[in-house]
Amino acid sequence: GYPGDVYESPWASFKPKGGPPWKVGFSNNQASLYGTGVLNGIKKQVSANPDQVSDVVALTPAKPNDVTTQIQQMRSLLQQDVDIIFALLSSPTALNAVIDQAAKQGVPVISIAGQSTSKNAINLQPNPTHLGYYGAAGLVNAMGGDGGNVLIVQAIPGLTYNTQVLD
Repeated sequence: GYPGDVYESPWASFKPKGGPPWKVGFSNNQASLYGTGVLNGIKKQVSANPDQVSDVVALTPAKPNDVTTQIQQMRSLLQQDVDIIFALLSSPTALNAVIDQAAKQGVPVISIAGQSTSKNAINLQPNPTHLGYYGAAGLVNAMGGDGGNVLIVQAIPGLTYNTQVLD
């Protein structure tokens, strides 16, 4: 049921370039409550482990799902010598080159939402196909199975995660 290819991770035996404290990058493709919540969660973990992280550099394009700006911002994170990048990706393929660039620099990119097709990405997310299926099944069950009308409200049309949930 997982909607993408699963590869053996090139990060399976990864060792950071140096010891802590590390510099964390966060590339957010959308100015939304979800992205804000993810960033707040990262900052909460940093606060709980202050000797592990020196800084969190978070960048968000002004327009949601702005692939070109997200690529530029991820390159900026690499120029700022982050040790890891957590990302909400805006495209399954358009960010592959910058993810591969990060891998060449020894910087793992962990996609929290939005799947990348790069073998160098670490896609860490729930199975969106199951989320869509079980959400729809619960709705149909609650409606009594007798039919009816359903209004579907999408997040940001075109985002990988959004499309996979609806599939």
